[in-house]
Amino acid sequence: MEMKDGGIEWVGNVPAHWDVRPLYYYFAERKKKNYLGQEQNLLSLSYGKVIRKDINTSEGLLPGSFNGYNIIEPGDIVLRLTDLQNDKRSLRTGLVKEHGIITSAYVTLKAAKEVVPEYFHYLLHAYDVMKVLYNMGNGVRQGLNYSRAFQDAHCRTAD
Repeated sequence: MEMKDGGIEWVGNVPAHWDVRPLYYYFAERKKKNYLGQEQNLLSLSYGKVIRKDINTSEGLLPGSFNGYNIIEPGDIVLRLTDLQNDKRSLRTGLVKEHGIITSAYVTLKAAKEVVPEYFHYLLHAYDVMKVLYNMGNGVRQGLNYSRAFQDAHCRTAD
């Protein structure tokens, strides 16, 4: 197979027919607020999984209203990009398996193209395990937003 320089030192050579595209080519940020509190399926990112939580519990910290939460869909990818200077052991990415709501403090990616979300979640999970995101944060609380996190993140594809 004909190969070419991948353009990233640690990647090395890649098949010549592969294109380098930024992640935002494939994903947009999902920002659909739960106005009027119509959605009640509360989800949370926990240990690399998006799990269901009891919206009616009196345990833990919950907001007075879930109107500011984002409505998310199966196939979305959730990223916790806050407080990157702390907690370098937890996992910060999760693949959404069911319709629900999640805190707007997380960045939620929705497919902008016909893609296999599981593949991209696996890729972002690998970045998470390698702690790539921790070196990208800025500000007092070392955080990232969608545009800052993905303006330089690239994926290898055979388009």
